[in-house]
Amino acid sequence: MERFSNNYPALRNQVKVELSHIDLTESEQCIFRYSASPWFANDHFSIALIHNDLTNAYQIIEKTWDNEYDFKRFSTGVYNLDRLCIHTNIVKIDNEQEKELQKLIQNISFVPETLESTDYIMLDGIEYELIIKTLSIDKKYEWKLPTEDIKYFKPIIDFMKAIC
Repeated sequence: MERFSNNYPALRNQVKVELSHIDLTESEQCIFRYSASPWFANDHFSIALIHNDLTNAYQIIEKTWDNEYDFKRFSTGVYNLDRLCIHTNIVKIDNEQEKELQKLIQNISFVPETLESTDYIMLDGIEYELIIKTLSIDKKYEWKLPTEDIKYFKPIIDFMKAIC
């Protein structure tokens, strides 16, 4: 049975679930995932770096929500939470990009406890998430306003965005 809702937070939560879900094979692992979920319905995305242990190859999976399409489809404000328009783009990493990527990962010199700044109060805004799982790092971050420590991960985030 399909789920319908006119509750915008429920819609937003389902978008976050679908953007974060990646079907992996037994030989694949997600080693880096960055996502942004604005309160308002635009620019929701997730970018994941996947490593295949069998082939020793990397790929980036970018997922985006086509909110304009869904808002036209569900113009009455009642959303089908099981049929959201999520676009998936898979990009294979070539040898040169792989070398640069490995260098960026190795250059992470500090793993902070949090990336959430408590200096300000943010109403609404964008909810960010960063998950890192390497041999030496296993960390999940969530924030709306980042601390300056985001600089340790920004090169990898920018690299992945540029490829997609």
